[in-house]
Amino acid sequence: KTFRQGRASSAGLSVLFEQSEQKVRCWFFIDPNSAFHIGYGMLSLLVLLYDLTTLPYILAWDLEATGVLTTMQWITMLFWTFDIAMSMVTGYYDHGEVQHDPRSVFFHYARSWLL
Repeated sequence: KTFRQGRASSAGLSVLFEQSEQKVRCWFFIDPNSAFHIGYGMLSLLVLLYDLTTLPYILAWDLEATGVLTTMQWITMLFWTFDIAMSMVTGYYDHGEVQHDPRSVFFHYARSWLL
């Protein structure tokens, strides 16, 4: 909601009128400033740090993935696959305004991070 200033009477009193702006926003879209998105970003950082430390170790010593390593490989692979979908439903900033239009978010993601 935004407010604009207008005249309430001929006496010149200024009053704020409420002006609603209808924007396309789906219930499943994520606000980039939400606590959920910040927490998800922190989780992404932890998964990335795990990948950056274990993958070189596994490849350098040619370790066979068994037990916990197999489980963690599946978890990280599924996490990064899920991250693609999460990025497609997260709004983005365009000239200072958050965009939640599904079509514009998809094309913005396809032209930037998906490549």
